[in-house]
Amino acid sequence: MDYTVKRIFVSHPFRGNETENFREVTVICRRLMKIGIMPISPLHAFSFMHEHAPGERETALRFGRELMEQNAHEHWLFGAWERSDGCGDELRWAHELIIPVRIVVDWDGDYPIFKGPAPEWLKKPGGLS
Repeated sequence: MDYTVKRIFVSHPFRGNETENFREVTVICRRLMKIGIMPISPLHAFSFMHEHAPGERETALRFGRELMEQNAHEHWLFGAWERSDGCGDELRWAHELIIPVRIVVDWDGDYPIFKGPAPEWLKKPGGLS
């Protein structure tokens, strides 16, 4: 059987409440992992960088785009992404790279609830999507 783990680029705001936002993204990534999705989290991948150090935010964004371009099957937006410049950049990249975008509005147990249709490939146990 040909099985490919789906790799999802996770967008979530960071600035403003860095500690809480990082915690929320960690929970999201763990939830995705538990249902067989590989989360790609730029917040985790570049957590060693400093948001306010000269040039490091720009470098992290450039690296994040590369991470998305080379690895992501889809781009999912979480939290108050509409108010985040970084999430806006990531959304723009996904459109430029023609990567499917989905907005997660909540969770139904272990599974995300989307604004719009869920991906065809995401199936709950028992055949429900």
